[in-house]
Amino acid sequence: MAAKTLEQRLNAALRLDDPPAPAYAAMENRLNEIVELLQKQIDKTRKNAQVALEPGHLVRAGQQFNVVVYIPNQNRFRDTLFRAYIPATGSPVTLDFIGDSPEEVDTPDQMEERVINFLALDQIRSMIRTLRETAAKSSAHKP
Repeated sequence: MAAKTLEQRLNAALRLDDPPAPAYAAMENRLNEIVELLQKQIDKTRKNAQVALEPGHLVRAGQQFNVVVYIPNQNRFRDTLFRAYIPATGSPVTLDFIGDSPEEVDTPDQMEERVINFLALDQIRSMIRTLRETAAKSSAHKP
């Protein structure tokens, strides 16, 4: 039997066509839903601000995903609202809201609840309002 080529060995190792674990996909899908709803709150036109789910580093807790707001016409403003770390199995997801006390959740519904509680904090609501106002004003500053 002929030895496998490097490409064959790499394809067999990566198996990129295999779907992720169902729990992983469910967690990532819920994060995407949250991002879409935040987009509607900050700038439903997407012309002045974009909310995105960006993959980050792979760490012990899992694949990092950053929920990020961009306001390009405001000195290329970019800020991370919060981070989620999803392990390959999908659970538990570690949520990093303010950097000092990560929270773990086991289901998409638990994740949604924790994110809503975080966004409901007075200082976070104020920040989101400021981002929305800044995005609206940035359209007047387009070159």
